[in-house]
Amino acid sequence: QYARLNEIRILGSVDYHSDTDPEIDKENADYVDTFPPHCLKNDPGQEKIMETRSDLTSWVNPITYPQEEIDSIIEAKGPIIFRKTQLSAFSNPNLLPIVEEIHPQKIVIYGVAIDFCVRTAIEGFLEQDKNYELYLVIDAIEGIDEEKSKSYISQWVEKGVKTVTTERILQGI
Repeated sequence: QYARLNEIRILGSVDYHSDTDPEIDKENADYVDTFPPHCLKNDPGQEKIMETRSDLTSWVNPITYPQEEIDSIIEAKGPIIFRKTQLSAFSNPNLLPIVEEIHPQKIVIYGVAIDFCVRTAIEGFLEQDKNYELYLVIDAIEGIDEEKSKSYISQWVEKGVKTVTTERILQGI
């Protein structure tokens, strides 16, 4: 709600799986590259929670959009949510073109899980070398493996990612 009231653009990602995605393994998931079925298309578990929903959301599928459609999504001004069938949000071919056109100076990252989706988001932005100010909201993230998660956070801080609390975000960064 804070972002909407302060005209801060919300971009996010959601898993959008089918049983045939390479990440999905019903019987022998290794929890590194493969996982049991989760966030399946048209299942309630794939939906955003009520507090994060908006009627103005642009849902961006993991297929390459023409420039006119990208422009239309950006002009719509609502939240932009990238659907993904792989671990990284950067697997959606529209993420980079849209982010580059919006050209944010500050990027605030939160969610689950630190050692999977959050990790690939932060590392993806760090790889872009665009001088983004990256903020990790430490009381709005959770990991699966606590030790790995702590290690990742330490590495990101060394690379310039700033850790902040939700309260600090609400005060303005």
